[in-house]
Amino acid sequence: MEMDEAPCVRIVDDEPAIRRLLGQIIAQSGLRFRCFESAEQFMSDDDLDQPGCVLIDLKLNGLRGEDLVVWISKQSNPLPTIVITGNGSALLAVKCIKGGASDYLEKPVNPLELLTRVQKAVEQDARQRVLTRHVAIVRERFETLSPREKSVLQLVAHGLSSKQIAFQLGISTRTIELHRAHVMQKMRLESIADAVKIALELDL
Repeated sequence: MEMDEAPCVRIVDDEPAIRRLLGQIIAQSGLRFRCFESAEQFMSDDDLDQPGCVLIDLKLNGLRGEDLVVWISKQSNPLPTIVITGNGSALLAVKCIKGGASDYLEKPVNPLELLTRVQKAVEQDARQRVLTRHVAIVRERFETLSPREKSVLQLVAHGLSSKQIAFQLGISTRTIELHRAHVMQKMRLESIADAVKIALELDL
């Protein structure tokens, strides 16, 4: 992994002392980090394409932490978010989880617990990015299919036999077999099970 692809933990907190403390803890794990004093600064300055996760204090000045969680969750490359809450904010933290947050921690933050949760979030982000790249590649292959081949793939994925597909599309079974062969080749599929998985991934 190149340096510009190394995970970065974003810290969003309006208290300088807390930002320094969290940064020191994150640095102990060998991870990089960046600090933001507000949700607005994060939204304007951060590059969500860079892997990692976000630590968000719920009691931010300006745009609230819970609103930032929702905003991140709606982006094309949403990062895992960990909200940090003070006493009495557990219900709000649960609301954030429902709004898209990955996890939450209560103050005072235990350093070991923080690092454990951060590592989990970073690993979650890495898995999601691999899946996103995979789906993008599959989508590109799907777009190389002709309209007829796309129809055949969808029907094959729904469990129809060549004879059933031929009857439904009004063409010969032999032609369907040729289309199937082209689909399997272009999509790099080895079995009907692969076709079903691809259809699910592409929501066909």
